[in-house]
Formats: sequence, structure tokens, C-alpha cells
Amino acid sequence: MKSLKTKRYLFILILLVTFKGFAQQAYLVYNVNIVEVKSGKIAKNKAILIENQLIKAIGKYENLGDLVPKSSQINAQNKYIIPG
Repeated sequence: MKSLKTKRYLFILILLVTFKGFAQQAYLVYNVNIVEVKSGKIAKNKAILIENQLIKAIGKYENLGDLVPKSSQINAQNKYIIPG
């Protein structure tokens, strides 16, 4: 059941970032594991700040969480993300 909920959140994130009306807003995806493609390493429990359809920052939730309203934050529930 968690997987379906997570997929729904990620789908909503993709929709929000895709539509121009939402493109000017900022979103934060947190509690996510990032796979670094070149090195194969995994950066665990990170947060990704997205503004204007671009990744603006990657870091700890404690540092980025105050930059975006709670309504624009998505908990990835310890799932993995691969840039590209």
C-alpha cells in the first residue's frame, strides 16, 4: 500500500513540475536516496529543492525544509531517485 501512495506522490510531483503554471513554484522532495550515476554511490536520506523545473539544491532536510512551505513538500519515504 505504501508503494502505491509513493507512486502517487511522485506522479503528482512530475505533473506539477511539468505544467507551466506550476513551474514558477518551488518544491522539496525529502527523505529520498539519490543514486549518483557516475560513481554508483548512494546519497542517503537527502532533500532535493526544485525551482523553475530545475534542481536548485541537494542537501539535508534540516537545511532546505524551511525554504519551501509544507504544502509544497513531498516525503519520498526512503525511495530511490536517479537523475537523468
